[in-house]
Amino acid sequence: MQLQEDYISKAKNIFPPTSFFLEPMVVERGEGSYIFDIQGKRYIDFSTGIAVAPVGHCHPRVVEAITEQAQKLICPSNFVLQKTKIDLVEKVIDILPNTLDSVFLCNSGTESIEGAIKLARKVRPGRPNFIAFNNGFHGRTMGALSITGSKSSYRADYFPLLPQTYFVDYPHKINTEQVLEQIERLFETTCPPTSVAAIFAESILGEGGYVIPPEDFLPRLRQLCDRWEILLVLDEIQSGFGRTGKWFACEHSETIPDIITFAKGIASGLPLGGFAANKKLMTKLNAGSHGSTFGGSPIPCAAALATIKVIEQEALIERVHFKGKKILERLQNKFGEYIDVRGKGFMIALEPKTKELDVKTILSRAYNKGVIALTCGNQNNVIRIIPPLNSPDDVLEEGISIFEQILDYEVLITSKGDRYRNKQTV
Repeated sequence: MQLQEDYISKAKNIFPPTSFFLEPMVVERGEGSYIFDIQGKRYIDFSTGIAVAPVGHCHPRVVEAITEQAQKLICPSNFVLQKTKIDLVEKVIDILPNTLDSVFLCNSGTESIEGAIKLARKVRPGRPNFIAFNNGFHGRTMGALSITGSKSSYRADYFPLLPQTYFVDYPHKINTEQVLEQIERLFETTCPPTSVAAIFAESILGEGGYVIPPEDFLPRLRQLCDRWEILLVLDEIQSGFGRTGKWFACEHSETIPDIITFAKGIASGLPLGGFAANKKLMTKLNAGSHGSTFGGSPIPCAAALATIKVIEQEALIERVHFKGKKILERLQNKFGEYIDVRGKGFMIALEPKTKELDVKTILSRAYNKGVIALTCGNQNNVIRIIPPLNSPDDVLEEGISIFEQILDYEVLITSKGDRYRNKQTV
């Protein structure tokens, strides 16, 4: 049996540097809330492939649906109607916010954003401009990158991008009124409202730090868009499909966008995404104006149908709402003085309030104790906890307890200084 180090060495030789590896491990299989490396070590997965495994790894009903579909039809067959694709889109429309009753399926979140950009241009001809948010992330293709404002490293060497995007601050450490003032200032100075086709916003800031906006943010953004006939596009790629204790995070504020984008959690790890709007808007995408060879392929659609059914039948959205609140309260009560604990449902962030609490060190200690989690934020200074929605109580308890143990230690040594740190182990 080849050692893990052999595979890591191979990976360094065959992948470009942009293929980033968080920890020195090679995953061989997943089961429920766990992943296993090639040497058989088990890890609690609080990363879920960046929120793409809502019902855990290899859920039996998802595996069964994939297997059955693979025995019937694999090829996309996009020039004929496809039963599984129709069944899935009908189901997605059932769970989408009201009025969003037409869906285009693609392969990823980035592609869903590209489609939304094109649809916005079609629906608002003569309005070339977009408004997006600093620290927002929408993808890495050229169009999606043009409305991404989280890290300059994503954009380096790729200019010129779409030149007609204007950025304002997301409401993190500022309030909704201040954000709207920035938009109004744009309208008055450099970007007339009648030139704006759409405003793109994440319902909850994802890669930018798991920032939960004020309750009035999306409703007031909706009002502003209505006033100027600007399309509101909400990115639910990371926050959708039950992750926040609602099917989609915009439902917390009862905000209905003109266009919604989704991906990640829809198909338990298979490549699938999409965007939705009402039929009147979607008719603007006339024949040949948009397309995708593999979008809505039979096997990802079958996996998505099974995933949604598991979420429904196991009442996971209700469970995530309840369990997420308990975890947030528990961590806030214990570490609120030192860490900004925030989130909704199983979309949880831990941001140290002091530089002495090093995120990289905390995650490395968690990895050594058998828990995998990820960073986010434009300085990678936020820990995100995104377990499967159906993680058993004992697994959640074990994983959260490990983080508590590590944070207890880190807070203690922070208060006592580096000399104490060097004498302690965890």
